[in-house]
Amino acid sequence: KKGAVLVPRAAVTVVGGKEMIYVLKGDVVEQRAVTTGLTDSDHIEILSGVAQGDQVVIAGQANLTDGAKVEVVSQS
Repeated sequence: KKGAVLVPRAAVTVVGGKEMIYVLKGDVVEQRAVTTGLTDSDHIEILSGVAQGDQVVIAGQANLTDGAKVEVVSQS
């Protein structure tokens, strides 16, 4: 879809039956509920909860909680 917000499948986790994503805000993360749309083998469309340009966590979510302080590690 034109203008769709896509994230890697690994970015979306399920917490208490709800789809969630962690968004980086400075050096802390914010847990957000998201509504998802179309998917393929690599990506999930986000209909609400994340905006274009938000930095999302794609690894290590099992160790995070809302408001946790994090250190960004680049993937190569």
